[in-house]
Amino acid sequence: MGLSQTDLVNEAEAHLTSLAAHVEAQVAINHQDVLIGMESFFRELLNKVFGWSLKNDNLTVGRQQDSFDLSDRSIRLAVQVTNTTDADKIRRTLQTF
Repeated sequence: MGLSQTDLVNEAEAHLTSLAAHVEAQVAINHQDVLIGMESFFRELLNKVFGWSLKNDNLTVGRQQDSFDLSDRSIRLAVQVTNTTDADKIRRTLQTF
């Protein structure tokens, strides 16, 4: 018998929580490359979950552009992947968009 929806959600949450702890630990020791990997991870995850066709604009437009990391131009969607949640970061992102 397969896993129930609750079990699947709990398993996904456990994996994402573990991933968040890993990213936090890597950033704390100044290993910023982990954030580049997160862009690819979330591009694939969001494409699979929502059926989008996100591309990594840091690879196609230019490294670390100002306002967003991923986009699906056909549906006019942009996604910022960041580990920073403070209000100033959000304001700066919106202003540069």
